[in-house]
Amino acid sequence: MSASAPHIHAKLWGLTVNLDTLLACWAVMLFIVVLSWLATRNLEKQKIGVSQFIAESIYDLWEGQIGSQISWKPHKFLPLIGGIFCFTVIGYWFGLLPWKLGLLYAHWPRLDNGHPWEGSSPSSDINITAGMAIVSVICYLLAGSAGGKFAYWAPYLGLEYHHGKIKSNPTGLIEWLDLLLRPFTLALRLFANTFAGEALLATLVKISPFIVPILALAFEFGVGILQAFIFAMLTTVYISIALAHAEEENLQTSEYNTNH
Repeated sequence: MSASAPHIHAKLWGLTVNLDTLLACWAVMLFIVVLSWLATRNLEKQKIGVSQFIAESIYDLWEGQIGSQISWKPHKFLPLIGGIFCFTVIGYWFGLLPWKLGLLYAHWPRLDNGHPWEGSSPSSDINITAGMAIVSVICYLLAGSAGGKFAYWAPYLGLEYHHGKIKSNPTGLIEWLDLLLRPFTLALRLFANTFAGEALLATLVKISPFIVPILALAFEFGVGILQAFIFAMLTTVYISIALAHAEEENLQTSEYNTNH
C-alpha cells in the first residue's frame, strides 16, 4: 500500500505492497526471535549475564505494568504487550542503523523514485502503525467481550442498565467515535514521531556529518524506547478500560436480572 514516503513497491497476491517495509518487518521479527533465544537458552539463578538481565528487566517491567493496570488474567496479555514493545523499539532502532554504507555496493536497492534505499524503520510507514493499532483495538475489544459478554456491547447498541432497568443510551455514537479515534491516534502518533525523527537525523547528517548527528542519534535511540513504551502502555490502558467497562456493565446486568 502507498504511504507518504517513496518505497520499493511489489505485487503480492494481487496487492501492491511496500516491499522494503515488509522485509524490514520480517528482519526485525527474526532478530527479536534470535535475540530472545540467545538471551534465554541458558538461564541462571546466579551470575546472570547481560542478555539475561536485559530480558528479565523487560519481562519484569511489563509484568508489573500489566499487573497494576489489568485485574482480569493479566498474564494472558503479557506476550502481546511485551511483543508490541520489543517490536516497536527494535523497529525504531532499525531505521537508525548506518544503511548509507550500502551505497558502496553497486547493486544496492533503489526506491521507485530512483533514489537509493537508505533504510527506514517499519513504523515510519503509516500502514505498519495502522496495523499495529488495529491489533491493539481488536485485543481490547476481545478482552471486553470476554470479561463482560453481551453486556460489554450494550453501550455500542445504544442501551444501558440503570437501577435494574434497560434504558436507551444516546451516547452510543460517542462510543463508536471513541472506538475509531483510538487506533487512529495510536497509529498517527507513532508514525509521525518516527518519520520526523528520521527526517531530522537525515537533515543533520547533511548539515554537519560528525558531532551533531552522533548526539542526535543517541537522542533518537532514547526516543525509540519512549515511543515503544507509550504505544505498549496505551494498549495496556485501553485493555484495562475495556475490562473495567465490562465489569461495570456486568454489575448493572446482575442488578437487572435480580430485580426481574
